[in-house]
Amino acid sequence: MTDLTDKQLRYAKWYLRHKNRIRNAFVLALIFLDVALIAIVVFQTVLYFNLKEEHLKNMQELTENKIDFLVLHQHFAPQPVVTDSLTIIRPDSKKSQYDFVITAFNPNSDWRVIIEYYFSTDESETPLQFGFINPGEKKYFFVLGAQMDSEISDVQFLISSISWRRVRSPQKDSLSILGQLAIEDIGLKYLQAENESVILPQISFKAKNNSIYDFYDTRFVIALERDLSLVGLNILSTDSWRANEEKNLTFIWPLIPRFTHIKINPEINVFNPKVFISPLL
Repeated sequence: MTDLTDKQLRYAKWYLRHKNRIRNAFVLALIFLDVALIAIVVFQTVLYFNLKEEHLKNMQELTENKIDFLVLHQHFAPQPVVTDSLTIIRPDSKKSQYDFVITAFNPNSDWRVIIEYYFSTDESETPLQFGFINPGEKKYFFVLGAQMDSEISDVQFLISSISWRRVRSPQKDSLSILGQLAIEDIGLKYLQAENESVILPQISFKAKNNSIYDFYDTRFVIALERDLSLVGLNILSTDSWRANEEKNLTFIWPLIPRFTHIKINPEINVFNPKVFISPLL
């Protein structure tokens, strides 16, 4: 016979005395657990059927209100370039050469645009030209000295390709460079060649580069206006334009038209790193 301690004997007597109660308590706990599980299932079922209709309605609305990505793209796409009426200039009435000029405006503050364009007449087309417009900028697109076989009256400005580039906030700092390029003291005088009776009109101006950047070849667009209408346009190209440099420039315009106002603007694509001279050069 196995020897049991007094403590073990007391536990055994207590268990035998309360065995039925322990079993009844265990059975009762199982019953409560089953009732609780059944109550949860019933509650979830009732909740499901109560919310089923609303859920189906929400799902239907999700399928009906699809995101129209085409409309979304069109909303955030850049606005198209705005052009004014095209100007046809014949500098010399004795020659069949024409200047075609059109004003283009970029109404977008966050987009710049690069355009490949040409002018078309009934007889021919001009060579392709490349131009750019900075955000919010208004400028001229043109072809000068286009040779035509006969007089023309109908000319079309056509874009063969257009490329938009978004200008992020850090890139907009580059636009401040343009505000530091100043054109001053625009004037006109007439020069008479030695031993000749020919008088040549000469436009003069000062070009100040107040920025900290050096530029390669810079093109200046010279526009002549009469009563707010463009009557003449020419370009003057220079060599390097250094930081804080002031250039005294002149341009001889033999067949200058009658005008009342001269506008001169430097044309520099500040978003093109190739226009900047390296500080090491």
